[in-house]
Amino acid sequence: MKSFLGRITGIGEIDPDVIVMQRLIFTLICTLLLLKPTANAIFLSNLGIENLPIAYVALAILALIVTAFYSRFISAFSTKKLFIKTSIINIILLILIGIMLSNHWSKSITAFVFYLFISIFGILSASQFWIIANQLFNAREARKYFGFIGSGAIAGGIAGGYLASIISSATQSEYIPFAGAVILMYSIHLMNKLQKSTADNHLSGITESDTRSNFLGPFKLVREIKHLKYLAFLLAISVFVAKLIDYQFGYFATRIYIDEEDLTQFYGFWMSTFNIISLLIQLFLTNRVVGKLGVGYSIMLLPAMILLNATFLIIFPIIGLVVSLRLFDAGMKQSINKASVELMMLPVPQDIKLKTKTFLDVFVDSLATGISGIILIFVVKTLDLPNQVISFVILFGSFLWLYFGNKMRIEYKSIFRQSLKIQSEQIANTSTAIIDDYHQMLRSGSDYQKIKAISFLKNHLITGLEEDIRMLLKHSNEKIIVATLDMIMYKEIDFYESVIPLLNHKSQNVKIDAFDYLINHQEKLEPNYLITLLNEGEDQLKIAAIAAYAKEFQNNRSVLRVLRINDRINTMLQDHQIGEGENLFMTIGLLKAISIGKFSNHYHFINQCLKHPSHIIRQHGINAAGETRSSAFLKLLMSYLEGQETPIVTYSAIAKYGFKRVEKIMQKYTAEENLPFARKIPFILKLIPSQSSVDLLLQMAEYSDLSLRNNAITSLNDLLENYPLLKVDDKVINRILLNEAKYNNMLLNALVLKEDASNVYYKKLVELLKKRIDENLVAIFKLLHIKYPPDDYLELYQYVTGSDQSLRDNAIEYLENTLGPSLKSTIISLIEYSVLNHEFHIQNKFMKISDNDIREFLINNEDEDIRSTAKAYFSNKDSFQ
Repeated sequence: MKSFLGRITGIGEIDPDVIVMQRLIFTLICTLLLLKPTANAIFLSNLGIENLPIAYVALAILALIVTAFYSRFISAFSTKKLFIKTSIINIILLILIGIMLSNHWSKSITAFVFYLFISIFGILSASQFWIIANQLFNAREARKYFGFIGSGAIAGGIAGGYLASIISSATQSEYIPFAGAVILMYSIHLMNKLQKSTADNHLSGITESDTRSNFLGPFKLVREIKHLKYLAFLLAISVFVAKLIDYQFGYFATRIYIDEEDLTQFYGFWMSTFNIISLLIQLFLTNRVVGKLGVGYSIMLLPAMILLNATFLIIFPIIGLVVSLRLFDAGMKQSINKASVELMMLPVPQDIKLKTKTFLDVFVDSLATGISGIILIFVVKTLDLPNQVISFVILFGSFLWLYFGNKMRIEYKSIFRQSLKIQSEQIANTSTAIIDDYHQMLRSGSDYQKIKAISFLKNHLITGLEEDIRMLLKHSNEKIIVATLDMIMYKEIDFYESVIPLLNHKSQNVKIDAFDYLINHQEKLEPNYLITLLNEGEDQLKIAAIAAYAKEFQNNRSVLRVLRINDRINTMLQDHQIGEGENLFMTIGLLKAISIGKFSNHYHFINQCLKHPSHIIRQHGINAAGETRSSAFLKLLMSYLEGQETPIVTYSAIAKYGFKRVEKIMQKYTAEENLPFARKIPFILKLIPSQSSVDLLLQMAEYSDLSLRNNAITSLNDLLENYPLLKVDDKVINRILLNEAKYNNMLLNALVLKEDASNVYYKKLVELLKKRIDENLVAIFKLLHIKYPPDDYLELYQYVTGSDQSLRDNAIEYLENTLGPSLKSTIISLIEYSVLNHEFHIQNKFMKISDNDIREFLINNEDEDIRSTAKAYFSNKDSFQ
């Protein structure tokens, strides 16, 4: 069955956990759509449409409480345990609600509680599910499987709504909560089944340290990161408008259907119908619309349609237009709009996404619901205005939605350009989709820009870029070919004819990834084409095939057993001798297959490569050790940092373990007595896109050791260049800037040493001080670059230190107009002396520096070279003896 599903969906052999996750989301959404029509109908029948705004306000208050408690529980339980515990609580509550409804106990209160419960259940369960999905699957697997998994949600919505109509027509709707509880029990079984079929380090390993959070943390991140702030406004307004539309839908429905069972059937039928329409839009329109309009304009399509429909509703207040209004909202929200919003989230680093997802999904959603409730109370109850006024409010909300949608579009494009390190004028500012920018980058951009553009396109539609991509597959740069193969791996457009020639590429990495692509598109090839290469191909092609199969099915051991991948590796190891030349291709292929496939019984081969005299083979061994993410190699890799020369590949190998895995080991070596080791830690952190990496680099930027500070500042700058949505504390940056300026000022004062040609150490000390002044000034400009993105202060540094007087003057003028008051005088004065060689006047705002202070500063300097040279200088200078 799994193979059949894989063939018809075009995603190849399906991981067992993918099937379980699809069933899980089906179960959750089916339960939701079974209960929601019932809860709505019971609420409206017993409390009336006029009390719905009060429920919206109560929901906002309840969501605040739930979010606060849930954030605390995240720190106390693993993801699996928290899901099971909340599911048990939900089942118990549903049974209690069912008992109260069926016995007609305080039906109005029960109806109110039932409505609040199902609203919280809907947003919390979906948020929990996608957090689990993001933790269970890596980015590569997510791109492959999430579309397939998501289809379970739409199918669950269709099944749940129609099931509600069927049950309510056959019996009383008061018994539906019992049916919901029974279906929800299956979700616990699925979670346990999921856990049994996954590696220990997936869900059971996700504990307190990985998910530490609180309410204020996500709030602060959303407030400080402009991209998230606009996204929060966008989500809030969309929910606000949706609740008003829901109110209008309920208002007209209660005017037509008085009976509770009729209302349940009405809601159940239309909710399922909306899901079917959403599915049809998702299948046939979403890709075309987003591909044609681009992400930025697609996100404004729904509010534009709502605005148009609301205008007609004001003129013609009939049930048909209300249904069409609800149809646009429900149909497009889960298809075109949802796809656009998810794409807008792509630039957000994964750890920030996990920290803010529950806040955005639960709190922002419910806060907007509460605001809509307050507006409705004011309009309907307090002012007693006609229902048509609600349509005007929807109209106003749609305008706001379009406004923030445009803000979001501009911000998203700004992040794209900033990530590519290009100025806005370098890309035509057209009104067409952002895909035009990709055309330019893929055709004429630098190699760096091409790789960054390819990275963005992993999660974007590539319609219209086919020829550009085929040209990239013929590129001379191996890294660009590998990145392109990874990007097109799960795209609907086929490139297999351009990929097949890559099986003969000179690079083993290209061969492996080309084979991996063909595995995922083997339905386009001749039957058994790949298996024939695996069995009968030349050795280099055979090991590329083995490595590709190990890579593709690393989490599906049953397929690897059927293909006898482990046995094939064992056979090749027996016949293979580690070495360079022709043996190097086989060595690289075996290392890839063993490390990616996590074949621990062959880790001895990686150890042999780590100890090999060949520098090239040791580097590939280090990379393979990192790819395994095995604790057996982590301490060994960290020990390489203690040597005088550390292979650069070591940093990326350690970074693959992630921040949490290496944090404790790193802390052990950050003390002053382990400075040679600590100085290299920033080079690891800059490769881990995590807010925790930023925070630790900021700490290191305030250490007393000069080399460590400079490394931390450089690494922080590099990290933020690649991941601009990671956040830095502005107060901390200001403090570091002032400390660096203070240090630079002391270095400048030290240059006032009286010239002493007889002292052999004088010239050496002066040259050393000038060198440190230049290095420190570079660090200051890097800090300014971090503080004032996206302005390129590193480019300003080039202008300031260059020979072009006009550019230099303009750069200094720009600095005077952009730097804050606390930094301006300090930074400008440093530039004027250290760069422009003006006559030196001590203008130190920190202290008046005496000769004794300068001497103490030099002989106790944190820079070992300055300290030793200064001691030698002063010991030979008569005036200081």
